[in-house]
Amino acid sequence: MKNNFKYLIALFTVVLFTSCEEELKTWESSAPFAQLVSDATVTITEPNSVSIPVILGVDASGTNSSGFSIGFTVTSDGDSSRYTIAPADGILTFDPNSYEASITVSGVDNIVTDGDVSITITLDQAGGGVAGEGNFLVSKTVIVADDDCPTVFAASYNGNTSNSGYCPTGCSPYTITPQVLSDTELYLETAWGYTYISAVYSNSNYDGLYLNAGILELNADFSVSGIDQYGYTMTGDYVACSDTWTYTWDDQLAPFGRNKGVDVTGTLVGIK
Repeated sequence: MKNNFKYLIALFTVVLFTSCEEELKTWESSAPFAQLVSDATVTITEPNSVSIPVILGVDASGTNSSGFSIGFTVTSDGDSSRYTIAPADGILTFDPNSYEASITVSGVDNIVTDGDVSITITLDQAGGGVAGEGNFLVSKTVIVADDDCPTVFAASYNGNTSNSGYCPTGCSPYTITPQVLSDTELYLETAWGYTYISAVYSNSNYDGLYLNAGILELNADFSVSGIDQYGYTMTGDYVACSDTWTYTWDDQLAPFGRNKGVDVTGTLVGIK
């Protein structure tokens, strides 16, 4: 009787501890499925790109011998011209014996101040997410941050014009106040009151070349074009975030018959 009681105690102990063990849960799928590696939101700045890795879970066979494809949708709170998606057809394909593929989101550098845009990639419910149930690791958001600044012309600019033929040690800087003709045009008078360049006359009071009167025009692609008082052209670039003009006047000294063909380069930086 005493031995039987010992056996009953031992059996009860086994049953008690067995019932307290954590139940191990496994995901089972009758078909391959695809899921994101991470669903955390990521931010990029235009025009950069980010690759979203997607991994393939296989069925009971344990292999991807035939290849696998899954669709995905793209939603956004902005215009679709702000970004590109690859693959563009919305179908992600895993080649045979491959277990990882990626969706690439790229921001478009549109040189327009239009704010950030949020893009969400969602794998199809059928075959998407953990075990293909469409619940977990199925959706990811990418934010494309705008890298552009509004175009606001300063009241005055610090300038510096250079020409190695007349100021080999560097031309004198100057300050100029342009006349705003429109949202895209500035009229620039000479920096020191005349309409020609002092160095032509070897004027000791001016040791550098100064901008001739002219018009700078800002183009849609933020390139710059212009013309001076003598009809000579200018080309350059404009950076809105720093309000900086960089330009080259063509044959600036040609009207005076000296140094024909020598261009003059310069910069104008807005004074904030």
